Amino acid sequence: MKKHFLILFLLVILLKCSYFLFYKVCFENIEEVKKTEVVQRSFIGIFNKSDAGWYERIATKGYPKITDKKDIGYSSGIECRQSEWAFFPVYPLLLKGVMFAFNIDFNHAAFITSLLFTYLCFISFYFLNLFLFKRTETQAFYNTLFFILFPFNYYYSMYYTEALFFSLIALCFIAIYKNKLWLLSVLLIPLSLTRPNGLAILLPLYLFFLETNRKEGFKINAPLIKRSLFFVTGPLGFALYCLYQKSMTNEYFAFSLAQAGWYREFMFPLLSLFRRGDYATQFNSVYIIIFMLISIFSFKKFPLSLNVLIWVCILLPLCSGSVLSIQRYISIIFPLMVMFGNYFQLFRIRNWLLIGVLIFHFGSFYFWVISSQLSF
Repeated sequence: MKKHFLILFLLVILLKCSYFLFYKVCFENIEEVKKTEVVQRSFIGIFNKSDAGWYERIATKGYPKITDKKDIGYSSGIECRQSEWAFFPVYPLLLKGVMFAFNIDFNHAAFITSLLFTYLCFISFYFLNLFLFKRTETQAFYNTLFFILFPFNYYYSMYYTEALFFSLIALCFIAIYKNKLWLLSVLLIPLSLTRPNGLAILLPLYLFFLETNRKEGFKINAPLIKRSLFFVTGPLGFALYCLYQKSMTNEYFAFSLAQAGWYREFMFPLLSLFRRGDYATQFNSVYIIIFMLISIFSFKKFPLSLNVLIWVCILLPLCSGSVLSIQRYISIIFPLMVMFGNYFQLFRIRNWLLIGVLIFHFGSFYFWVISSQLSF
């Protein structure tokens, strides 16, 4: 196990270097990249794109005080207004703390934090395989490699919330499995304040809690109610954040209103598919349909809690009326990632298959390099 930990740590560093080298090659040789980038980025700067810029603004300037509701988020035709309120506070506040503690700028703080959270993310996935799915150490390590190299999972190395969010989800499941409910109650607070869908993850977590604690079916009794109170911390943290939003914007749910700036609006999930004619929407719609079909056919392979986790991660983003960034939402569905890894291990050429996955991984990273909509 210690050997696996060391390899995973070295792999985190190797991935960072590989992304930079890939970026440099593309920048020097591909005209499309030169058109999208004004200057060559530094090693730690290439991971700062798209939404990372919003986290930088929050970490350096904080959330703005707003008096006009339109300034929270607005879109009409080609006109739109976006704001920091679309993004939750835990990740940028952590970066702000690192910046203050070491007196460094955002990119250096985000790079240091990224190393830690990326490694924690990979290790927590490894432990999910050991505890929840009863894999051997060798099988867990192979599945972790598959997870790391899966297409679009480069997000876990960027200045995004994916690594932190996944780590929190995984550690919550592990805390329940190990019956460390005090640890769970602490973890639920940052989980609920890292991403807008963090609060929804409490449902599969609570179902998993019931599954791991049941003896004679699902009996509601005093001990169960008492232990259930450990889940209250997440909603309480979220409620306090809503009060903060009210004080700054006069809206309790400013984060939801801000989504309008990205042309998001609540609707029936399936209506989000193929809603626009651009290539990113078409690709993402097909991508999510494939995962929906896989989730349907693999329903019996997982307990209720993990099935609910899968469908929360699929349907909740679609309710926003957009398939933009759908790869990021899909990447945290660890039951499917474990299932894919288990399937690949059945083949004698599994190591060659990993190389094939690696090729597709860097193929997807190309979209990050050129700042394509497929990388948002």
